[in-house]
Amino acid sequence: MHIKINEDYNVVVNTALLGYVGETNARPVSVEGLAVDGADRYILTIDYGDGVQYEVDITGGQWTPTADILRSAQTVSCQICAKKLSGNEYILLKKSRIFRLRIGAAIGDTAIPSPSVAADALDKIDAIGRQAHADMQTAVTAAETATTAAE
Repeated sequence: MHIKINEDYNVVVNTALLGYVGETNARPVSVEGLAVDGADRYILTIDYGDGVQYEVDITGGQWTPTADILRSAQTVSCQICAKKLSGNEYILLKKSRIFRLRIGAAIGDTAIPSPSVAADALDKIDAIGRQAHADMQTAVTAAETATTAAE
């Protein structure tokens, strides 16, 4: 996704899709036109409309949404703010107009894995179990040796 901010701080996006529920680090968002005289920090505020808002630092012009941001399928309200550090706090210099982005629904996490994926997972679990058993045997032997030496 690409967000462009013009000189009036109006926002234009190339797509309204921010991502799909549960995705993490999958769809980078680039932001162009952040420059505001005196600003040293840029924030994207995402409002879910239920009292929950996230502030994301986009100062570097790039950000990738994580699963906590993409928490539910809905349209979210967004706004970009330019801020400047003054003493110990940031003061607001400029805000964009509010724009809307969409978080798409995803197929649930209840899908059944294919037989080959299930077999691979079972093989990994078996290997972990075998290694844990071998480690336990080594620990028992070491404990017996230590007990014998102590006696």
